Amino acid sequence: MFCSSCGTQLEEGTLFCPNCGNPVAQANDAAQTQAEASAAQASAPVNPAPQFDGSTQYYTPQPVLGLKWAHFLGYFALWAGALVNLGSGISFITGLIYNGDASFIYDYFPGLQVLNILYGVCLLGTVALNVFAALSIIKCKKQTGLLVCLVYSAQVVLSLVYVVAGSIILSSFAGDASVVSSVIVSIVMIFVNRVYFNNRRDVYVN
Repeated sequence: MFCSSCGTQLEEGTLFCPNCGNPVAQANDAAQTQAEASAAQASAPVNPAPQFDGSTQYYTPQPVLGLKWAHFLGYFALWAGALVNLGSGISFITGLIYNGDASFIYDYFPGLQVLNILYGVCLLGTVALNVFAALSIIKCKKQTGLLVCLVYSAQVVLSLVYVVAGSIILSSFAGDASVVSSVIVSIVMIFVNRVYFNNRRDVYVN
């Protein structure tokens, strides 16, 4: 055993060095403690760096989609369309579309009267479809997108059938620019509303 300060050889158990007077036990204990700490640190396992396997999912907030178009359809456009179809249906059934000349025209084209009555009845049916679609939007029903697309699909089908049948009866084209533009607009509305309501399926869930 030696003094850690001056190196003098000492007997075991000596607390103070007789040569320099420094405490021997504290120095040796400190050296032993430091050596034990170094050994423990050297033998401690090294923690590996965390590995990411790609399974961790991070939440990305989605942009909030507006409902102005749906509100326009549900509170105005579909109701206005229902009123227009109601008036048109009554006019076709009663012959009011000819301003009092219905009997004269039907004498020459009797098949046209049957076509107009059938077309008018179908228009009255679309009134109910418009109302159901509008209420579906207001109540956020799950089938909203389907009903809205059916409204415009019915307009396309009825217009095309009427023009084709009328052209056969009259032996000339029974449509005009307004009918053609109406069909084109309805087709565009089908695709627009399909995409629009598919993107908002989390809103229309009732």
